Amino acid sequence: GLFGRYAAALLGTAYLGLAVSFAVPTAPPWLAGQSGHLPFVSRVVEDVTNGVDPSIYERGYEIVGTNPVSAMPSLHMAMTVLVLLAAWRAGPPVRVAGLLYALAMGFALVYAGEHYMVDLAAGAALAAFAWRALARRV
Repeated sequence: GLFGRYAAALLGTAYLGLAVSFAVPTAPPWLAGQSGHLPFVSRVVEDVTNGVDPSIYERGYEIVGTNPVSAMPSLHMAMTVLVLLAAWRAGPPVRVAGLLYALAMGFALVYAGEHYMVDLAAGAALAAFAWRALARRV
């Protein structure tokens, strides 16, 4: 039963998140910094991977492309919050691990220049909404 609820919430969160991204197109901080709307924001993951092999990001973009207006809501955070919500039914060690995972994900997303704090809050709220709404249907 829990897996069905998790899977339904995962799909619901993804589809709702994509709908919000289309309705409220938001550039991530690194892109807003490049276009002059914010002070420069370093894109940490790209900088690190290019330090190892400069062609990694280039090949990645060739394969999957880019989506420069999908910062709101953060689906990275939303999916992490779904893991936390599913883990919350387990004992305290699993709850703590899930909470630490969510906090680490939030920190990484903001530090790496991929999301604003409001994106994280919107992603978490979206996941909580899907989890709660689908509890009655699954």
